[in-house]
Amino acid sequence: MNINWEFVFKPSKFSAKARERRRQRGTNKFPKLYRLVRVRSEIDIEILRNCPDVEWCEEEKEDEPLYNPTDPQGLDYSWTKQKLTHATNLTAFDIEKGDGIVVGIIESYGNGANYTDAELGGTGNQANDWAAIQAGTHAKFVNYTNPLGQSIDPYGTGHGNNVCRQSISVMDNAIAYCGSCPNGKVMMAVGQNFDEAIQRMADLGVDVISVSYTNCYSHRTAIQYAVASGVIVVYAHGANSHTLLSVPPFEAILVGQFSLTDASELSYGIGLTVISRGPIGSGESYSTPAVAGICGLILAFNPFWNVTDIYSALIQVCQKPAGMEGAVWHIEYGWGIPDAYASLQLTLADLKPLPVIDFA
Repeated sequence: MNINWEFVFKPSKFSAKARERRRQRGTNKFPKLYRLVRVRSEIDIEILRNCPDVEWCEEEKEDEPLYNPTDPQGLDYSWTKQKLTHATNLTAFDIEKGDGIVVGIIESYGNGANYTDAELGGTGNQANDWAAIQAGTHAKFVNYTNPLGQSIDPYGTGHGNNVCRQSISVMDNAIAYCGSCPNGKVMMAVGQNFDEAIQRMADLGVDVISVSYTNCYSHRTAIQYAVASGVIVVYAHGANSHTLLSVPPFEAILVGQFSLTDASELSYGIGLTVISRGPIGSGESYSTPAVAGICGLILAFNPFWNVTDIYSALIQVCQKPAGMEGAVWHIEYGWGIPDAYASLQLTLADLKPLPVIDFA
């Protein structure tokens, strides 16, 4: 049988920032090793999965929101100036802030962000020029147009604002919380083709990518592409239900979320890394960028650490909810709740090899 392969994205030239980051962090894998392909719909997917040269094969899907969540109005869920997260307080910011870190935020259609939002440090200017945003001469947002030519609605429903706030809200702003990587910058992509958005952000040289809406679709190839490029990928662990996630992308930091009572609420399974919640409420849209911001904060303090180093620093000092019952790792809580302050205390010599967990 002849199979006509169509490459959806190809090896591309990295930005100068991305090339320098790869050199400094000693990344020795190249994105050309990872390809996303399309084949004719009548091809049996099981035949492809059984081919010796095929590492991973799954049906193409589009990510569409089940609903547009309504952002909570009260601040009873918020991180206040005394409390950053359930486990991390503002003392972390006495050590480091997020200056120089760029977090890529990927969300679904209708969830754009307001470029002029004061809490995000916006100036009202929009920049399509990556060099301009790196130089700090424009707002903290880039108006990203995806490869399919679909422009982002920069205002959307307002939900996108709050998603971005979890990571990079500036300190001492008009509202009662700041992001977990304050003073950082955000590049936002809104759409349905998350694979191309992940790859594009990796090519442009972002430091951390947050994929906060996934609907249990793994995006495995694109995540491998980004991680091989030295980018930290933080990925929502499933959809809005307490279900088993059977095919997690193990290369990413997978985030579950919990309520104010610390009960695990979203999907669970062997791929779960940590649980968290955002400043203004529960949900993967908030927990994922919050953890991405913590990763950015660790990277800002340790700019030459690689993806594995950041992963180790995140998990080995997690606080353990009571529901873990003393376990090192738990199928519904992962390694626990990130503690940014404790992670910033670690040196490279303190980092331990990633532990092996018996999932049986």
